[in-house]
Amino acid sequence: MKKDGFTLIELLAVIVILAIIALIAVPIILNIIGDTKKQSDERSIELYGDAIKNAVADYSIKNPTDEEVTFEDIEEDYIEYEGSKVECSTHEIYSDGTIWLNGCTVNDKPVEYEYGEKKIILETYYGYWLYDDYGWDLTVGGTTLPEELSKTPPTGKNAYLKLDTDGTTVSAAYSCFKRGTTEYCLKGGDGGASYEENQEIMRKAFASSINSCAFSDFYSGCRVGSLNVGASSDVDVYAYDDSSECRVDAGGAFYCY
Repeated sequence: MKKDGFTLIELLAVIVILAIIALIAVPIILNIIGDTKKQSDERSIELYGDAIKNAVADYSIKNPTDEEVTFEDIEEDYIEYEGSKVECSTHEIYSDGTIWLNGCTVNDKPVEYEYGEKKIILETYYGYWLYDDYGWDLTVGGTTLPEELSKTPPTGKNAYLKLDTDGTTVSAAYSCFKRGTTEYCLKGGDGGASYEENQEIMRKAFASSINSCAFSDFYSGCRVGSLNVGASSDVDVYAYDDSSECRVDAGGAFYCY
């Protein structure tokens, strides 16, 4: 006569099967929960970014003479946002009304998500191209870099900036100058030349006026007339004269004015 119920072996088999199912299902469920939370945080940043864009538009309408809108202009009275607490370390507001947010937290938790697109701003200034402080290998937001900048120095300038660019990204920047008809370029930035290489270029450029130079293990500089050129051991290079100054610093920022 067969007895009702499970044997001990059958119960153990069921427990083992349930444990295997749990081992498979729990990570999947946790991943789904994590993905859902990540998507929710990203959506919070998007809503916050949209609120900033609306605030910029509202501010521009009410302040038509203010050509440049900053985050401080709209932070208190114009941003209408309700939702999870969002804070971002970077708020870039561009002249066309678009924005870029980076370094954001949601409810004080860091979220690796950027809103909008970072742009490199190009503008003419005294016949020069001026590049704001941006890093290396950055795609230009909707703008093509002028190819002539990396080929031909501006007319009448003894200190100028040259870039290695494919038209959309910048891979290297140089602070250049002329001695007579010869061009010399010091490579700077976080991908720059070694200090010794830049120092050797300066020795060649100012060989006939070497007494106007000072060389050390940490800094080298030469000044002849209005032309002043220098390089430091952290690959910060510059060249300037009475009409222009161009610099590339160790962090990869480059500018010319």
